[in-house]
Amino acid sequence: MQERLARLMAETDTLPGLRYTKVNDFVGESPIMQRVFKLIERTAPSDATVLINGESGTGKELVAKALHLGGEKAEGPFVPVNCGA
Repeated sequence: MQERLARLMAETDTLPGLRYTKVNDFVGESPIMQRVFKLIERTAPSDATVLINGESGTGKELVAKALHLGGEKAEGPFVPVNCGA
């Protein structure tokens, strides 16, 4: 799965038309952010478990919230958990 994600992120073409998520203030127009938004859009409706990792301040919680809001459980509460704490 990680290799597939890395290949998708490394593609050079842009993903037109998707410049925002269902989370306010989570926007981006760069090609890499377009790919992130497309991955969120494709992953959110699935029942898959998703591990989001990255440096502090990179928007992991925004990605988690976008996944939550795009999924079947969007009507339920979003409960962020800081595993480092």
